[in-house]
Amino acid sequence: MQARVKLPSGPLIHYWKFCREIAEAVCPVDTNPTGIDSVWAKSYPSGVPSPYAGTNVPFPLEEADREALAKVLPKLPPVKYQMSEEDVGSFIEAYAKLPDRPMWMPVLVTEEAILGLKIKRDQIMDRHIAAIREERKAGRLVPVDINYVPLEVVQAGAYLTRRDAIAYLERHGLAYDDEDASHGGEVEFSTAVGKAVLSLSDRESIPKSHAKLVAEGVKNPTERLAKEFGVSTSRIRALIREAKAKKPNPPPLSRTRFSFSRAG
Repeated sequence: MQARVKLPSGPLIHYWKFCREIAEAVCPVDTNPTGIDSVWAKSYPSGVPSPYAGTNVPFPLEEADREALAKVLPKLPPVKYQMSEEDVGSFIEAYAKLPDRPMWMPVLVTEEAILGLKIKRDQIMDRHIAAIREERKAGRLVPVDINYVPLEVVQAGAYLTRRDAIAYLERHGLAYDDEDASHGGEVEFSTAVGKAVLSLSDRESIPKSHAKLVAEGVKNPTERLAKEFGVSTSRIRALIREAKAKKPNPPPLSRTRFSFSRAG
């Protein structure tokens, strides 16, 4: 199953928090696993048909391995992280005696294994920070400060707009859960850094973009623009109403005829 990044709510996302969420999705670290989650790897004992038999080299569990293990776990003593040596021995012995078990042996989570996962998670985070900085240099995203002022580099106090964060995830094939979208379009997106600020050009272009999307038959044009600009659908509708109110009303028909008659 592909990892899903939990996209924080709000129009601005701190770059450090964004990269942390990616790392935690790709390399989750459970510090108190139980049941099947307390088995983090497999090894091949001597005598089994594997080139790694007797090497004690741990291999990550694949989905098929987890399914096979899930079938036999109910027949075994309870397993969890930080069991006594006696309990670990009882579990392994009971597993080895099962006639229908996989040929590999389970490798239980240890303190060293959790530490290794934490190190791997931090390394993934660092790589995404480096990748975001490279994308800034390439012009694929623009970090901003708390006041939406563009920054030349990704550094302390730098945020990504929601649009840039989502685009980054999609470019790199990362699935995500959008908290704002799950709440529906009527939520006014806000965080500690405030509500999304629309420039004058944005406010003028939104009604035109909405009309174009409607003409093209695009579904949910209001919701689409709200997500794109990091505001609520009610904000989009208000801008459309304002644009319509500014349009000059056509003169009455009688006044038009009078004007033509005077001109003739």
